[in-house]
Amino acid sequence: MSIIGHVIRLRSVSFEDMELLYNWRNDPAVVAASRTQREVTKEEHAAWFSAIQTPDLSGFYGRCIYIAMLLDQAVGMLRIEYDGQFVATI
Repeated sequence: MSIIGHVIRLRSVSFEDMELLYNWRNDPAVVAASRTQREVTKEEHAAWFSAIQTPDLSGFYGRCIYIAMLLDQAVGMLRIEYDGQFVATI
């Protein structure tokens, strides 16, 4: 699928994306490029997914997750992590 001439839009992650992100995370190419270089379990993934949707005690969400959409198809993920000091890592 070519992206030339198309717009990629971002939407906020939702609970319905948990399985999609789990499958992407355990794709062999992603596993090979990850820090741990191992697949995550469903339990580990569920804990991570819950944590990204839960604010800390100050109400601060340390990260935002977006799903990249092309022609109504999910094609990627964007993760923005905030350090609480007005600095973010994408």
